[in-house]
Parts: sequence; C-alpha cells; structure tokens
Amino acid sequence: MNKSRNKLTVIIGVVVLIGLGTSLSYGGWFGDLFSRLSGQKPLQEKRIVLNVDEVVVDPSAYQGTITVTGIVYATDTGQKLFAIIDKREYERCKTITCATKYLKVRWDGNLPVKEKKVMVIGNLREIEITTTSGKRKEYQLAAMEVK
Repeated sequence: MNKSRNKLTVIIGVVVLIGLGTSLSYGGWFGDLFSRLSGQKPLQEKRIVLNVDEVVVDPSAYQGTITVTGIVYATDTGQKLFAIIDKREYERCKTITCATKYLKVRWDGNLPVKEKKVMVIGNLREIEITTTSGKRKEYQLAAMEVK
C-alpha cells in the first residue's frame, strides 16, 4: 500500500511539473502569473511590430492596440500630429521626400523631429476630415507611447 501511494505521489508530482513547465513556456494562467511576479511581460502582451506600408494598405484590418515603426516624415505642432513613412522605403531612398504612403499619428507629447526612427504604440482611429473639396475619411494612429 505504501509503495503504490509513493508511486502515485511521484506521478502526480511529475504531471504538475510538466504542467508548470508548459505554462511557463507557452503562456497559460500560471505563465502569466509567473511573468507578472517576475516583472517580465506575459506572452500575450508581446507585440508584433508592423511597418507603415503594412498598416496603410489595409488599416481596417488592425483592431486594438498595435505597434508601428517608421521614420518621421512631417510634424504639425498645432494639431499635435506627425506623419511616419515606412523605414524600408527610407533606407532605400535615403530621404523622406520619396515616400508615397504615410501614416498620421496623433500624439499629445513632444513631437519627434523629422527623419527620426520611431516606434509608436496606439490604436487606429477612423477620422472624418473636412477640406475645401469636401469631407473624407482617413485613419490616424492615436498614440499611447512613442519611443
């Protein structure tokens, strides 16, 4: 009886250790708890960094918080906006003036300088713009953080 109880205890211990190891490696509630207690970001909070061109082609495909990297193309301090272009295009061209696509970023902090590489974390918002030729819709990235 004692031997079978010891075997059962060992089996349960091994199953628990495998479960904990799997949780740490692949996420799960224990992995998230461990990550939070250790100060690391949980797996679900790690973000994929997008390029400007990926977002501009189909902005409605991105819901929730996204991270976009790019090069500052223009700034407008009065409207608290700056625009970013795809960093790959900038690297090919070596100048900001050859960009054909850009993404406007709304940011309440200090605006970055032109030609600076930035990483922006925020949410895409569809905005209605009134111009002299009428109203149109565009997407802007409402920034929560700019690095």
